[in-house]
Amino acid sequence: MDNFTERRQTKRIKTNKKLRIYSSVSRVPYTVDISDISMRGASVKTKFLPTLDEVITFEAIDNYVQRLHFGNARVRWVKDSQNIGDSGFGIEFDDDFPLEAIN
Repeated sequence: MDNFTERRQTKRIKTNKKLRIYSSVSRVPYTVDISDISMRGASVKTKFLPTLDEVITFEAIDNYVQRLHFGNARVRWVKDSQNIGDSGFGIEFDDDFPLEAIN
């Protein structure tokens, strides 16, 4: 178990929702799959990896690409893997994320 998992204070829930990410990786936003999310952070799957400790802007979006919530977050861990679907990163939200926005 990694250090961040051990320190988590809030329960994470699994979801199939998506985030639109604005970061240094691309000049245009890109969409990532949320693996799990809590009020304080999220784990996402993507091959486009920002830098550790980078501050990103995110939008939670629905299936019609309508914005449900937005804010800023800091990248807390990055996993670069050769296995398809295993790469991703974890973020910590600047402000609590309203989980009802993705239900």
